Amino acid sequence: MGSHIVLADLASRRVIGGMRTRGSLQGNRLAFSPDGRTLASSASSGDDDERVRIDEITLWDVETQRQLGEPILAGSTP
Repeated sequence: MGSHIVLADLASRRVIGGMRTRGSLQGNRLAFSPDGRTLASSASSGDDDERVRIDEITLWDVETQRQLGEPILAGSTP
């Protein structure tokens, strides 16, 4: 089961697309690259009583809404 990332055009208030993730995004983070072409999403573990630990980061091409390569796993070296 996964979660959805919804992309919206805030000026027109319209949904323009989205991506389906492998894991839950509950409490996780999203960040755009400075040029707006790439989106990074994190999958993490932990709950409100624990410190959140990022397990993996996935990069997305915003235009095609496709995943760029395999997720970067915590503790891995590129």
